Amino acid sequence: MIADCNRIEPDLDRPGCFRWTAGYDEAVLFSGDSDFIPAVKLLVSEPFRRRVRVLLPPSSDSAQANSQRLWKPPSGLSLDVVQLTKADLAKSLLPQFVVGANGEKAKCHYSWMWREKNDSLMQITNPRASIPARPR
Repeated sequence: MIADCNRIEPDLDRPGCFRWTAGYDEAVLFSGDSDFIPAVKLLVSEPFRRRVRVLLPPSSDSAQANSQRLWKPPSGLSLDVVQLTKADLAKSLLPQFVVGANGEKAKCHYSWMWREKNDSLMQITNPRASIPARPR
C-alpha cells in the first residue's frame, strides 16, 4: 500500500527530471491484523495523506473490542474502521451461477462459497456443511 500510494514519473517539461504523482485516492484493507497499523498510520499522515478504509472481519466479541481499540482512528485523519458482521459477508457472496456480459453462464466453484437465497446464516458460519463432494 505504501509503495503504490505514489508514483514517480518522468517530467515531460524537464527532461532528466522526475515528479511525484498520486498513485491512488483511497485504499481498502480487509484485515484485523495489527501488524498493518503502522503502515496505515503512515499512509493517512503527512506527507501521503491518503484515505484508508479498514474492514475488520467478523470475530468474537472480545476480539472485536480489542480490534476497535487497536484500530481507533486518530482524530483529523482520513481513516475509517468498519467492523463487518457475518451478515455483511453473506450479502457479498456469489450466487451459484454468474452470467457474463455476453450472456455466458459460469457455475461458481464450491470454494467461492456460493449460497442460494434460501441458505441460512447458520450454514455460512460452517461453510463445510453445504460444500458438495469434489468430482473425481
